[in-house]
Amino acid sequence: MPRVIISTGHSSSNPGTIANGLREVDVIRQIAKATLPHLRANGIISLSVPPDLDVSQRIEWINKSGYAEENNDVCIELHLNSGGDSGLEGWYEDEGQNKSEALAEDILQKTAEETGLKNNGAHSEYDHEYGSLAFLHETLPVAALIECGFIDNNDDAEFLKKPENIEKVGRGIAKGILKYFGIEFKDSLPAGSNTIPTPPSPASVTPTPAPITNISDHGSVTPAPRPTTTYTPPSTISNTDPFANRPLSSPAGGGMKPMMTRDERKDMITKHYIKILGREPNQNDLNYFLNIGITEDQLIKKMIDSQEHADLVKARQEILKTKKKFNDQQTELIRLRNQTADQQRILDNMQQSINEKNLSLAEMQQKITEYQKINSDKTIVKQHDGVNPNYKGTFLDRLFRAFSDLFE
Repeated sequence: MPRVIISTGHSSSNPGTIANGLREVDVIRQIAKATLPHLRANGIISLSVPPDLDVSQRIEWINKSGYAEENNDVCIELHLNSGGDSGLEGWYEDEGQNKSEALAEDILQKTAEETGLKNNGAHSEYDHEYGSLAFLHETLPVAALIECGFIDNNDDAEFLKKPENIEKVGRGIAKGILKYFGIEFKDSLPAGSNTIPTPPSPASVTPTPAPITNISDHGSVTPAPRPTTTYTPPSTISNTDPFANRPLSSPAGGGMKPMMTRDERKDMITKHYIKILGREPNQNDLNYFLNIGITEDQLIKKMIDSQEHADLVKARQEILKTKKKFNDQQTELIRLRNQTADQQRILDNMQQSINEKNLSLAEMQQKITEYQKINSDKTIVKQHDGVNPNYKGTFLDRLFRAFSDLFE
């Protein structure tokens, strides 16, 4: 059975954009509240991320829920846009052509149909101004980020101020999620009902200090150098432990977590190197991280904060620019080829016309030559048949010739 987690961006201390008498955090919480009953009424197990967590804590809470892509589970984060435009917009993981893109597009399509809001389409996280969005690539379930209108647009803001429109947005999001799962939406909620039944929560997740710093509430990883933060080990950890940086207590309060073996830590380090930096660690890096007993969260933070990661993000952006330039040049080349082909066809037609004219001229020249030959033959005949001044025939002959000339 597919499962869904709904996350709302921002918190009471960081309410997001404030405009037109609205706070982003308040509106998106109302939308989440309107979405969940429709999912549960259609048999979808669903959770909502606790409020007032920052983005790294939201990601951690989701990843500890037990929901994951291999189970076909999904997570959605809701936001409001800003910038003066209007309508809905979505973001998906990586370059797309994946489940994340399909999920975002299905939600945008159904929400646009339900609300009448403009669908501005789904975009790759690499096209975002921050270069990447941590919520999309750090969460274990299939993830999508949905912008439910522009808070600084007067029309969108007035739309979102009406409770019946909030209900439409929630209903549209639920329809889109069900479409992604291939489940037919059934409107089985009582009229005006907004009661959200609460399912069992995933193991009472208590977020630990944020493992990822410098991430905006949209989940963006800033590629520029970041200020460092000091990690304070939990007081429950003994200072004599050689791996004292690693919290050993279970976040669910279930006692001590068994320490990873060296091979397990080696696999963990290698996995994140490949995922974040696209390569395996060299022996020096591997030995360093194995010897200091770094935690998984600290390793992820250190790698994301590294200059190598910043260079990768920058290189990725350059590749996208180069790819776009190449595509533009390919389009121009096709246009020029088509133009050249059109001009060649015009030249071929002109050459054919010239050939036909030359053929007509040749036929006319042949007729002129024949006409001249006929006239020449007549002249010769006339000369032979004419009176010869030296003719010495009889008088009757000369008289007969004279009469012949008169009658001719």
